[in-house]
Amino acid sequence: MSKDILLRVIEPQDFKAVALFLEKMMQGEFSSAILQDRFRLWWETNPVFTPGMIRGWLLCDSSGTIGGFVGNIATNYLIDGQVKVVYSATSWYVTKDFRRASLQLIRAFRKQNAPLLDTTPIGNVVTILSKLGFKKLSQPWIERDGIYPLNYQLFGCIVADKLARKMPAIVARILGFSSGIFVKLQQGLVLPKAANGGFAVEEISEFSLDCTTLWNKLSKLYKICAVRDCAAMNWFFFGTDALRSRRIVLALKEDGTLIGYIAFKIHKQKSRGNDYVYLEVVDIWMSSLTFEQYKDLFRMVFLFLQEQHKEIVYLAINAFNAAMFKALSQAGVFWIKGRSRFLYDKFPVIDGDSFFATPLDGDRCYFP
Repeated sequence: MSKDILLRVIEPQDFKAVALFLEKMMQGEFSSAILQDRFRLWWETNPVFTPGMIRGWLLCDSSGTIGGFVGNIATNYLIDGQVKVVYSATSWYVTKDFRRASLQLIRAFRKQNAPLLDTTPIGNVVTILSKLGFKKLSQPWIERDGIYPLNYQLFGCIVADKLARKMPAIVARILGFSSGIFVKLQQGLVLPKAANGGFAVEEISEFSLDCTTLWNKLSKLYKICAVRDCAAMNWFFFGTDALRSRRIVLALKEDGTLIGYIAFKIHKQKSRGNDYVYLEVVDIWMSSLTFEQYKDLFRMVFLFLQEQHKEIVYLAINAFNAAMFKALSQAGVFWIKGRSRFLYDKFPVIDGDSFFATPLDGDRCYFP
């Protein structure tokens, strides 16, 4: 490798080489085909991206060998009543030989005259970005993750597999089986009590103009939030065919009128050599409801998923307000320590819930 390390912006002709570089750096977690699909999403089908915007930055030697990358994703946000572009960092990877120049990538990202996000930093990156001026968003949903089993038998198998790493296999199987039975009994007591209250749940493959009407109504409630009109939502969740195949979106209606939606990512994981599927909530955007209404609505959502998607083992979900947390808890969700990280820079002062933040923000909603 040449001693000279060059920083330059990524161009469309770099997509294939960058995807192969990232596939190797990610140890095959995401294939080069999926990564190139995300490049198309971020920089070709993105309704916010314009030709003058930077897609990201590369570290290369004089022979053109890629040794570092950070991506740059443009998204519209409503900030203090005005629509502004926010840039999110994604996939900061640098090889050992280029490590001495790694901060050049983040400094280039930070030079942009716009609000910035990084919502998937690992531990040491959090430390680095904090020293550069990024701040941590502090909201209760970041501190706790909810788990709701949808298939009690398969959930018990996964519990047994995890416990078998810490105790004799026979004991793990007994405890796993017991956890599945407990879930079945608990849900048998809770779910049938759901009253529809005029609510309906419908799976959709495209957002209609009703989504923009809902956005115009709800956006007035927040100082800062990602734009969630029809065009933005269709891009976020259905922007490419590959992305569409890994998303489930449920429209929530009351007496026939759209009051919100819940969007999920489809994950696959292995346990004892078997493939299992679980859902992660990416976003919940809905009208303010009472605790009782939240409770009825979430019970209907859980029943819908159990009936229509029997392959799903469990649901990972966050509660984005106190009433939602109480309703989810009573509906049978149990809580574990949160794994979310959310860093921001160059935003106005953020107080409490003035920023309506969810996993939709940053780059977290694009993977897998």
